[in-house]
Amino acid sequence: IDCEYRYSSWSTCTVPCGGGTRTRRRTNNRQANLYGEQCHGAEEETKACNDKECHIDCEYRYTSWSTCTVTCGGGTMTRSKTISRQANQYGEQCHGAEDETKACNDKECHIDCEYRYTSWSTCTVTCGGGTRTRRKTISRQANQYGEQCHG
Repeated sequence: IDCEYRYSSWSTCTVPCGGGTRTRRRTNNRQANLYGEQCHGAEEETKACNDKECHIDCEYRYTSWSTCTVTCGGGTMTRSKTISRQANQYGEQCHGAEDETKACNDKECHIDCEYRYTSWSTCTVTCGGGTRTRRKTISRQANQYGEQCHG
């Protein structure tokens, strides 16, 4: 009586890419008798699998956003973008490492009313409690966000 055996199904690969292995085990269904063909060969077989290189996507590193160029009225802020990891031939490729810019502080600035004063006049009397005067004119009107002009 000869040896009789069969192999299990192949296992799943140990890795999804980059080169792994899969195995299968032999199970002896019947041992050979003294005169039959003996069981021989490995009890476990291994073979390579998923040897295609893994895909590696490009990765970027960003700096913090800069301070806005203005406090109101519409400015810009920037940040630097650098490539921290290049893609391999299977991954998504890098698309430039240029700086990025975005708008900031776009609310209109508040503009307060401003006055201009003339020089003081000479006193109305040389002694005993006279008065001096000066004229006030508006040199700049306030916008809707600023301190309005009064009197």
